[in-house]
Amino acid sequence: MDRITLQKLGLFAGLYVSIGIPHGFFQKVAPYILRDHGMSLEKIGGWTFLFALPWMLKFIWAPLLDRFFSSKIGRRKSWILPLQALSACVFLALAFWDGSDMSYFLRMVVALNLVGATQDAATDGYAVDLLLPSERGWGNGIQIGGYWTGFMLGGGLLLMLQPHVGWSRIYLFLAGAVFLIMIPVWLRAERPVEIQRQHMGIRAFLKRPFIFRVLLIVVLARCGTGLVSALHVPFLHDLGYSLADVGLITGIIGPCVALLGALVGGFLANPIGRRRSLLYFVAANLLTALALTLLAIQSEPTRFWVITVISLEHFISSMAMVALFSFMMDWCRADQSAGEYTLMDSMGICSAMVCAIIAHFMAQALGYGGHYAISLGVLSVVVVVLVLVYTPSFQERNRALRESSP
Repeated sequence: MDRITLQKLGLFAGLYVSIGIPHGFFQKVAPYILRDHGMSLEKIGGWTFLFALPWMLKFIWAPLLDRFFSSKIGRRKSWILPLQALSACVFLALAFWDGSDMSYFLRMVVALNLVGATQDAATDGYAVDLLLPSERGWGNGIQIGGYWTGFMLGGGLLLMLQPHVGWSRIYLFLAGAVFLIMIPVWLRAERPVEIQRQHMGIRAFLKRPFIFRVLLIVVLARCGTGLVSALHVPFLHDLGYSLADVGLITGIIGPCVALLGALVGGFLANPIGRRRSLLYFVAANLLTALALTLLAIQSEPTRFWVITVISLEHFISSMAMVALFSFMMDWCRADQSAGEYTLMDSMGICSAMVCAIIAHFMAQALGYGGHYAISLGVLSVVVVVLVLVYTPSFQERNRALRESSP
């Protein structure tokens, strides 16, 4: 790996850390603060959905990031730098919150997610622009690894540090971290990209050959995230684990293992190949579903096996995401990479969210063991369909289309 590639990977590691921070904050910290202030579980669920909404709908405004920018600053830097500055300012504003006005806190968290989702779209476009096809395996590994590092900083780690340092110092630390990440982005020169506006927009993307097959692959590959991953917190709660244990397992240990999985997936993606790495890593979710089924049917599973199985899920899902993101990048045109990648990403997020909702209903009706057993069957069908859809000939068409794209 040469010096230029290492510089690119270092740049994106920092950027995706800053994207993971608001994700960890709204998934781990915000629900805890809301519950601590007496908010009902139903209302917390509603606000959590609202916090996640920008991440699901970001494809609507992502094409604007491809069209409008300052050529002096750079196509992606024109968006990334001010968005990072806004994110840091939101954390600064939270540092001066006295804890009394909950509406103020809720507005800040909504703003943080709106800014974070938009920055994610701009950063994804920057990654597609900057990374060569041969660099995308490692690049997507760094993408997932950086995200999980930020997730830990903004989530589980904060819950563990808060009793010792207080919320204000935590918010100041996060603001400073986001500001520091801006420095390498500002210093790196951005190469210009030729813009062909007649080929831009969601309608143009959907008219491309085979694109609905691409979206089907993305949707199917993300099913495992919703069906298998969504129930970790209630599952641990119902096993009798404390809040501190849940934070440690799902907010620290799981993300650390996911970071390792992202690096392993990035290392293996190129030698194995795009198609086989995606199929193999998604199929590995079957092992996770089987392990969770066996865990759920035990009356009192040991702590060791609980942590091992949940860590396995994080490891495998992280590898699958690396392969999927490389696949998505391969289908993006350079002149509208932010809009196209974000549309595919949003489809995947919606798939995971729908499966997560279904998972909660199934677990309520059938118990955790019944849910995970059915998920094992569903994922088996998903793998079969992926093998039938993502054929070697389809992969060759993808390569030919990208080489002939305007």
